[in-house]
Amino acid sequence: MSQPTDVLEAAVKQYLSELSDDDFAALVAEVRPPADDEPPTPPSGSKPAPKPADDGPAYPAGWAPKGPAK
Repeated sequence: MSQPTDVLEAAVKQYLSELSDDDFAALVAEVRPPADDEPPTPPSGSKPAPKPADDGPAYPAGWAPKGPAK
């Protein structure tokens, strides 16, 4: 007796087998989070985003707490 998911699994296998290597890699990158020890890789043909310029501290100096810490 076959399982109810057997037809779905067969259809998914057929679909994946028809994908090109690039399409398969793009699909995997979309649905699987990157490993913690690896930086995410940009899609092929794209340039990495430039790092933002350092525009100073996040808060103005006047926002610092006044007096000794309690």
